[in-house]
Amino acid sequence: MTDFKIIKITIFNFACYYGKNELDFSTKSAKNIFLFKLPNGFGKTSLFHAINWGFYGGKVVGGGKVIPQMHEMIGRYLKEDDLSNGRVSLVVEIDFTDKGSNFYLKRTAFFKKNGGRFTHCVGEDQVKLNYVNNFQEPKTFGNEDADKIDR
Repeated sequence: MTDFKIIKITIFNFACYYGKNELDFSTKSAKNIFLFKLPNGFGKTSLFHAINWGFYGGKVVGGGKVIPQMHEMIGRYLKEDDLSNGRVSLVVEIDFTDKGSNFYLKRTAFFKKNGGRFTHCVGEDQVKLNYVNNFQEPKTFGNEDADKIDR
């Protein structure tokens, strides 16, 4: 048995998740299972991709297409007026606990409009991990610590 538990996920402009979308997985039950019974096209796979990308960035590889190409992850329903300074962001935030410690992970990718489509601003991605251990000692890891976070 593991102590790992996702508490909340916030997805912003990721695939079919337009704008800000919060999914609360907190429960008072000791059971750590959530079932999704939804028709095709309602975001189940996109949620899985968002969780994977949030935790691992583009480093997940394996059989099949586990993490889509970056241009496939940007929200499908973005409009011209969603651009701020010619760019738009894709964000995944995950609040979780593991072995009694609390974590907040935020991963952001930026895109710009290039012709009729959005292109990934490679090298501008951001990742941040806030961590509070059992002794309430907070730590923050950022882009410079990405190799430690992306495991």
